[in-house]
Amino acid sequence: MEIGRRTVLGGMASASALPGLAAATAIRWRTLVLRVQPADVKWVFVDGAERKRAGKLVGVDLAQVRRQVTSSHADLMGLMRQAGADIRRG
Repeated sequence: MEIGRRTVLGGMASASALPGLAAATAIRWRTLVLRVQPADVKWVFVDGAERKRAGKLVGVDLAQVRRQVTSSHADLMGLMRQAGADIRRG
């Protein structure tokens, strides 16, 4: 950490939450980054402020996020229809 630089700290409950990694004597960061899922991260602090506690986001209105995602999805689908894209075909 360095004064004037953004700091992000995070932690997992344990490496045993990741099958296959618990037995390793040295966990390589790239393996950890590739295998870890958001649910594995139990806490996060950004610039000293708690952002995730006990696996849950802190200070985020999830209902509002869902409304925004739903609205954005509807807007994008409408634009695709206007452009003539057949969005129901695979």
